[in-house]
Amino acid sequence: MTRGRPRTTETDRVRGLSPLLVPLAEARATIERIRFVPWPVETVPLARAVGRLAARPVRARRDVPRVPLAAMDGYAVGPPSRGRPGSYRLRRGAIRPGSGRGLRLGPGQAVECATGARLPFGAEAVVRLERGRRDGDRLLVRRTPVVGQDVHVVGEDVRAGTELLQRGEEVRPYHLATLLGQGLASLSVYAPRVALIAVGDELGRSAERRGPQVDDTITPALRPLLPTPYVRIERGAPDDRDRLARRLRRAARRSDLVITVGGTSVGPRDATKPAVRRVGRVLFDGVRVSVLKRAAVGTISGRPVVILPGQVGSAIVAWHEHGLHVIGRCVGREQRSFEEVRLRHSFASDRRMDSAYLLSVAGGTAIALPWGVRRASELLRANAFAIVPRRARLAKGRRLIAQRLVATAPVGTGT
Repeated sequence: MTRGRPRTTETDRVRGLSPLLVPLAEARATIERIRFVPWPVETVPLARAVGRLAARPVRARRDVPRVPLAAMDGYAVGPPSRGRPGSYRLRRGAIRPGSGRGLRLGPGQAVECATGARLPFGAEAVVRLERGRRDGDRLLVRRTPVVGQDVHVVGEDVRAGTELLQRGEEVRPYHLATLLGQGLASLSVYAPRVALIAVGDELGRSAERRGPQVDDTITPALRPLLPTPYVRIERGAPDDRDRLARRLRRAARRSDLVITVGGTSVGPRDATKPAVRRVGRVLFDGVRVSVLKRAAVGTISGRPVVILPGQVGSAIVAWHEHGLHVIGRCVGREQRSFEEVRLRHSFASDRRMDSAYLLSVAGGTAIALPWGVRRASELLRANAFAIVPRRARLAKGRRLIAQRLVATAPVGTGT
């Protein structure tokens, strides 16, 4: 094979595949080779970092807990006395979270404690309330507690030096408690500016056009999938190659990522790829996978351009395949999520090209949903997709590599 576009084979001509389309593996390898302009970084309050991508790895500064804590309501007890192993002398009062500093227990001594309370020096274990009986100033237990029983030991939750966030990892709500526990109030996150451009004169209204408006249903679905608040949506970009090229050049100058939607087919009004070529490069025109075949990736002045089709199903699947791959290259961490699943039922594809099928995955098994780029409602049931070979007949239990759709139930779990 020569460098650049692969040669068209006789098999391709028989199948009717366009010579402009490349294998999916080649498209992935092409994205891997490209160096994109690094994304800017900003520091934001921790709560505003949720949904963003960490710009630096974060490691724990300290152990959690930093001191031994009571894991249950009950009694903190010191070493048992030799003469009366099942009996402890109760100290007055009780210790609660935030109190008890400086208290010390000797052999045969105990003090009432609440969950989360700092254990006194000398305490070896906690006896749960229901397992101890008070008799005056004595605590009686049937069994001598084991050292460490119902105690949160130092570093049990987090050890100092543990990596809590990787560079490029999404900050989730569940990170907040752990990061706050480390005394962090802010976080460095990537702050890319994104231009999301819906191509087509029919989108939106203008003073020059009086025809019916066509609703833009794709950019509103894509916007929440972008890990940045700095997204500018432009609708109704012209179906004119020169004018669209000028708009793309402007977008690339003030953006770190450009996403176009629509105008990717081969008709005379499909201007997106020719417009990108006039001001940049198209790395590949499309891939030999139905649903993905019209999507492409390009660059303008070192900024990535993700070129999506103007159909909802195709656009969403292509964003997960190409868009997340591009983001992963920009932040240094893979954003796509793959997992092996088993088909719950037998399944046959009548497509003459390898095809991306939406899947509903639960418990590691998958159901293939009805095929079709215009069946946008199937996205309500799907949480993954997989590439199925052309004209394949897949038996029940056949294993597939599924790619997760973000903002859905994780692959391999119940929905």
